[in-house]
Amino acid sequence: MKPKFCDFSRNSKKITFLIITLCVIYIAPRCFAASTDLPADLQNRVFLIMKAEKTRAYQDERILLTITLYTDGLTVRDVRYPNFSHEGFSAGGFGNPIESYETIDRVTYNTMEFRTYVIPKKTGDLKLGPAVLQCSVLLQSSDNPADAFFGGHKIHTLNLKSEEIPIRILPFPQKGKPSDFEGAVGNFNLTIEVQPKEVKVGDPVSVKIMIKGNGNLDTVTCPEIEAKDGFRMYEPSVIQKDSAKICEQVLLPTTDTIREIPAVHFSFFDPDRETYLTLKREPTPIKVSKPYGEEDSKITGIARPDSIKKYPGKLIRKGEVLYKNPVFLTFNIFLLMLFISLLIVRKRKEKIKGYYRKYAQRLNTSRELKRGMRAAERALHEGDSAEFYTIIFRTLQDYLGYKFHIPPGGITVGIIYNVLRPRGVNEEVLKNIKDIFEDCDMARYASIESGRTEMEETFDMLKEVIRYLNRE
Repeated sequence: MKPKFCDFSRNSKKITFLIITLCVIYIAPRCFAASTDLPADLQNRVFLIMKAEKTRAYQDERILLTITLYTDGLTVRDVRYPNFSHEGFSAGGFGNPIESYETIDRVTYNTMEFRTYVIPKKTGDLKLGPAVLQCSVLLQSSDNPADAFFGGHKIHTLNLKSEEIPIRILPFPQKGKPSDFEGAVGNFNLTIEVQPKEVKVGDPVSVKIMIKGNGNLDTVTCPEIEAKDGFRMYEPSVIQKDSAKICEQVLLPTTDTIREIPAVHFSFFDPDRETYLTLKREPTPIKVSKPYGEEDSKITGIARPDSIKKYPGKLIRKGEVLYKNPVFLTFNIFLLMLFISLLIVRKRKEKIKGYYRKYAQRLNTSRELKRGMRAAERALHEGDSAEFYTIIFRTLQDYLGYKFHIPPGGITVGIIYNVLRPRGVNEEVLKNIKDIFEDCDMARYASIESGRTEMEETFDMLKEVIRYLNRE
């Protein structure tokens, strides 16, 4: 009979459990323990450096900042985005890191570069940093047999820290400062586009101004167009895209004496040259003609030259002039009567056709008016202000065009005043028409969202105007 301690099958489970317990307690922590203490001989093999594009800059100038992780033959894991102190600056976010190589003192390092921009918001002696970055490095350990048996790796969690950077921020110089300088800092180009260049009074002209370049676009404001008299102007819409700021403004010429879109000026401070620069674009020629229905019409007659004299001809009979001949007179009277009869018949036919044409136009306009009012009411209920004001504008144009025999495309407030006021139309109605057109212009060209209350007021004004003019 064998002793119990020699029965391996009975004790195998206990031995296996004992081995696993020893691994968990003694070996595993040594293989996978994370340490924050980097050996002294490795401190030159992993480090962090922060650099600024400039150490002397101007307020609101955009400064490139790079934070670079250097490693020499180490396995780096779990690299997190850096943080850095930037009191007195505004800072952007980091993009994707750029991995590369760099040689310092004949040692080639693997680099991971993080880039961002900082913008100083005050002047004086400021500081950037220090930057802090957290990562882990995996190191081979050979000082313990158990570590070597199980792979011998140690994970070191590091909090790397860079040096801080002193930066002097200067104010804008007062010498040579242009009167139109609004704080733009950088190096920019200015382009202008005007469309269309041939319009009628009251038609919109789009002026697109593009400012593009290298600098702080947040400091760029839209240049003011020097248009005072002869234009109705709306607030520009502004879009910032990539390295450009686009300002689009709508101008409505109010007189046909306009010959050009005025010049545009834009001033900025160039920090590289340390001077102010002003860009100027000369006036853009345009052609503005009178609205439809107001063109000058002149009746040109055919003058009878003095050289033309009465025909002194005579008939065969001696002593008798042609106009006294009975046959000649009878023939001419017959031709005259025939011409008058044909003219009367023609006018009668034209009158009949005109009556039916006006009647058909009146029926068609009535249907279009009802259709337009229903569409406007539908847009009002849906809260679509842009569609609502577009329908209101077209409906009122078509109605007034039919009512007063004016081409609808050329109807403006000025024309309506010239047509309606002499006919004794109530001043309140004239004011309502003017307010409706202005509300429509604001919604169509100034990109201003109107609320339901304003839309209902405009719709009520339109119904009052149509009700009044139908009675007239």
